[in-house]
Amino acid sequence: MGDRYLLTVECPKCRNIEKEVYFAPTCGIKTWTCLGCGKIVDLEELTGITEEDASNKAELEYIIETFKEKMEKK
Repeated sequence: MGDRYLLTVECPKCRNIEKEVYFAPTCGIKTWTCLGCGKIVDLEELTGITEEDASNKAELEYIIETFKEKMEKK
């Protein structure tokens, strides 16, 4: 699980503008299909935000480990 984004995207082919394009790289939602011309746009390439950038896996693992340690001390 990680960050999710709502983007405004302009199609590089037909210049159609779509507001509120959902982008959730850690959930596999990494492309957008233009409603104007059908072009598939790679949102990772467009934004420069990778799945790794959007991931909060390390933070979640830290929280879980900290919780486990506290429970083991009880």
